[in-house]
Amino acid sequence: MATHLAAVSLAKGEPFELHTRPTPKPGPGELLIEIKSVALNPADGHMRDRGLFISTYPTVIGFDISGLVLEVGDNVPVGATDEDIYHSFRPGITCVAAYAASFWRSCDPDYGAFQERCLVPWQHAVPLPEGISWNQAATLPVAVEVPLNAWDIMGIPRVGEATTSSVSVAPVGSDTCGEILQNKKPKREALLIWGASSSVGTMGVQSARLLREDRDSSFAAVYATAGAANMKYIDSLGADRVFNYNEPQVVDAIVAAAREEGLVIRHCFLATGQLAPCQAVLKAFVGDDNRREKQKAKIGSAPIIPPDAEKVNGVETIFVMPSMDEGERLDQFRYWMGTWLRQNLAQGTIRPSPEPKVVGKALGAINAGLDVLWQGVSCTKLVVEIAEARGLGRSRDIIELAQNPSHNPFITSDHPDPLPINTAPASVGNPGSQTSEFLSAASQPSSSSTPRANRRRRLSSPEDNLGPSSAGTGHLPRITRETAPRSYPNHLLGRPDGRPPSPKRRRLVIMRPDGMSAENGVPDPSSESLAANSRKMGLNGQAAINGSSHTNGSKRPSQPSTYYGHNREEITRILIQSLYELGYNGSASLLSSESGYELETSGVATFRSAVLGGRWSEAERILIQSFRNAGSQQADRKSPQEETLVLAEEADRNEMLFYLRQQKFLELLEARDLAAALNVLRQELTPLNFDVERLHALSSLLMCSTEVLHAQTGWDGSVSSSRERLLGELSKSISPSVMIPQHRLAVLLDQVKQTQINNCFYHNTAEPPSLYSDHMCDRNDFPLDVSVDLTQHSDEVWYCEFSHDGSKLVTAGKDHNVLIYNTTDFSVIHRLMEHEDGVAFASWSPDDSKLITCSQDKKARVWSVESGRCLLTINHHRQPVTAAAWAADGESFVTASLDSESQLRHWSMRGQSLYTWKGGFRVQDCAISADGRRLVAADTEAKIHVYNMLTYEEDYCLPLPKGEIQLVDMETTAVVRQFKGQKQGEFVIRSTFGGAAENFVVSGSEDSKVYIWHKENGNIVETLEGHISGCVNSISWNPADPGMFASAGDDSAVRIWSRESNRSRPVGPVQRNGIPLNGVTRTSALRTTSTF
Repeated sequence: MATHLAAVSLAKGEPFELHTRPTPKPGPGELLIEIKSVALNPADGHMRDRGLFISTYPTVIGFDISGLVLEVGDNVPVGATDEDIYHSFRPGITCVAAYAASFWRSCDPDYGAFQERCLVPWQHAVPLPEGISWNQAATLPVAVEVPLNAWDIMGIPRVGEATTSSVSVAPVGSDTCGEILQNKKPKREALLIWGASSSVGTMGVQSARLLREDRDSSFAAVYATAGAANMKYIDSLGADRVFNYNEPQVVDAIVAAAREEGLVIRHCFLATGQLAPCQAVLKAFVGDDNRREKQKAKIGSAPIIPPDAEKVNGVETIFVMPSMDEGERLDQFRYWMGTWLRQNLAQGTIRPSPEPKVVGKALGAINAGLDVLWQGVSCTKLVVEIAEARGLGRSRDIIELAQNPSHNPFITSDHPDPLPINTAPASVGNPGSQTSEFLSAASQPSSSSTPRANRRRRLSSPEDNLGPSSAGTGHLPRITRETAPRSYPNHLLGRPDGRPPSPKRRRLVIMRPDGMSAENGVPDPSSESLAANSRKMGLNGQAAINGSSHTNGSKRPSQPSTYYGHNREEITRILIQSLYELGYNGSASLLSSESGYELETSGVATFRSAVLGGRWSEAERILIQSFRNAGSQQADRKSPQEETLVLAEEADRNEMLFYLRQQKFLELLEARDLAAALNVLRQELTPLNFDVERLHALSSLLMCSTEVLHAQTGWDGSVSSSRERLLGELSKSISPSVMIPQHRLAVLLDQVKQTQINNCFYHNTAEPPSLYSDHMCDRNDFPLDVSVDLTQHSDEVWYCEFSHDGSKLVTAGKDHNVLIYNTTDFSVIHRLMEHEDGVAFASWSPDDSKLITCSQDKKARVWSVESGRCLLTINHHRQPVTAAAWAADGESFVTASLDSESQLRHWSMRGQSLYTWKGGFRVQDCAISADGRRLVAADTEAKIHVYNMLTYEEDYCLPLPKGEIQLVDMETTAVVRQFKGQKQGEFVIRSTFGGAAENFVVSGSEDSKVYIWHKENGNIVETLEGHISGCVNSISWNPADPGMFASAGDDSAVRIWSRESNRSRPVGPVQRNGIPLNGVTRTSALRTTSTF
């Protein structure tokens, strides 16, 4: 048996290893190709390191190949006498470039590119003309397929296929530019390629040039974006205009150029890069073409579309992917490769692009080549030469086996161990997102519109956590992270009827399958333990009519019907459920027998077992029958043995079916059975017409790796736990009289504990209260005393803030100075003195390595915390800089100013302006959410503006409250809670969240006092007198020590408040991700009292 070498992927995240494999025989319609060169693609790295597309191991991956046809199967055209003379594959003669098909063969290793021989459908290959090298040929397949696919999915007619009544004009720049042929409409469109210096981008430019040259197409020009170093090369491929995508105003430049030439841009191919700027360009032309105002502009995206991508009215974004239908896909490739590519190569109208760069020879070089690719390349295609490295035109057979009882896709060679290949792969991380709230407070209107020169006006803008909700009294909030309850609320799965939060922020699902469903494999036996036990206690009597009271069990207890005023049946059934959940099955069964109360009806037990066992057809049958019975009002006449459910009044049939089928879809994705998953999406989920937005989000998961799938869907457990959470969600639509909501006792106990916390004025510990006794914290354990007095400032202190790890404190004030203290002994580490006027604000970078300071000298400065050296000065603003906020990655930041022409500006760490918001108002404060998606800004007109940081567009605007601090939900904009009592009327006062689990809201006041409220009930906990006179301007609670906070005031003092046991505390180790050691995300609040 003939064999060959292959670079084998044995497991996710592992480098390829060399193994020998049996050389397969081509089946009908297939070619056996001896591979000469392979080109490397980003998807190869994702597949190696993250398991993208891979359903089973071991396997062989890779897409781009060039080589010699060795053998052909039946029904393959082999000569000019065949029906299509453009496809001719002669064994030992024809040289080809080919697109490997392992993705459509369930990762069958016979079809992967990274080996010496592989099988390819003949439609995926193109015979090569003379003059094309193996390396050049290997760069072609993916580079051609993606842009041509993009034109097809966007509905752009192929060259020569446009309607004759469309348009025609010579290309821009030609001598006949603008000449309108008789009976033809003028060309009015420019076709945009974003990221044109990538491999698919360069071929996108060339194919777009051919579209432009087609007399019947609608395109008059080809626009492209690239880095400055590659713009000349892209121009040489046929782009009419090339724009530098690193320029901050590139979107405006593209729009202006098109309008100057009288063109519109309605189609864009996103080869690589960010989706948002492409959307911004196309949005500018929505409605410009009256003849097409009902048609959407379209973006064909080569990168996977993020599920949380912003949706822009009038602009449709489509992921570029060949058809999942076998026949359709082969027809597509037959045109892309055999017709379009062959003809244009032969005619010389295109050339292989970009230029190949050989990164190694033989299969052993592929790992190192992918590592080079991960580091980033531009305008080049990395290639590994395979056959030439062996010194033979054709690779030799390696081993012949005398016996081969069964086909094994991988056979061990003569070597006892596999040959490791070069370097290990890089790991890939997926940051998550979180929800939050912010504080805001409005000031009383100033009697004069002219700001006082000796006072700063700003809200506390954190570099940390601005999330989906905010709070405020007059300026910008800092955000608090809400601890998720242990129950599973509607918002986790989301409902479109008003019960859930905004669908823009809703997570797709709460289920995470880690294995196969019962229909696809063997389920976890433990997942059915509760169902099996509850089935033993099935309802002995007839089920009740839907909506009526339900009696569980044939026995009647002899005890009183109440237990200390509580329903005895409810308590007993909840106890039975809890005993099962605790694993005390025998005790649960005994309690049921002795009490005469049963946990569930037989129908519920069967339904539970079906869901937990992944028997989706059975679960759907029970659901559908239950709704049919409820609708016909015949539930009381059904057979006692019929297994149905008593449904809640608000139960929605399509919603429950959607959740069941969604779980089935996701488990198939987890198992990488993409064809079956796609069938569920099309044939089962789509017809329900339920939550179309989420349906689109689910479809985007088809091309995600396992890690991305888990991150986007919020899975955090095994298949059994994900199904249990699904059952918990479904139980909300089933009457609790027959199916108690999951973990009911635990939910009730959580509510008891939270009530005790809410009633405990001084609860300042992350530890939950005990159930053994009533809870109340000791007032003496609360930070009520001044333990340290910092008097290094010579004038009013306007701001103070602890670093994220709690090891440092920064203070700033009217004396132009910024001081950084070590919180171990509160010694001064650095005194920053370069500002020429009062400093109103300072902000720590997410990793605490840098600090931004904002001053009335109209400058913002970025400092190195370690050295105290100024790294960057922003002197763009013409009025005082009031605040700054770090992006989540710490690589850029936003400054806020009273300059109405430049009130908000986004900067890179190199000092490059990335974006300037327009609005004509003056900003007092700003903050960015922890996930980097939202910017919140408070202006001097008592308004809060919330922007999308991805598109820079304003989401909404809210009025600031007057005379109080408010907690505001950023999703619904609803006021969650109000905090009153402090004095505010003229000056900016910075409030904050604080304490363990951020249980408190704390604020300064113009009466020289510090006010502390309980966040959950809004009651004043303490009013502290610690400053001598003037206003207490800023408060900061130590995120690493709930027993310490700092206050800064007009009396030139910064006071450290603590409890007695905290006065000599150690400072914990540095945490470099901006999250304190106690596990609670660093947050703060902003509020102000008046304008600047």
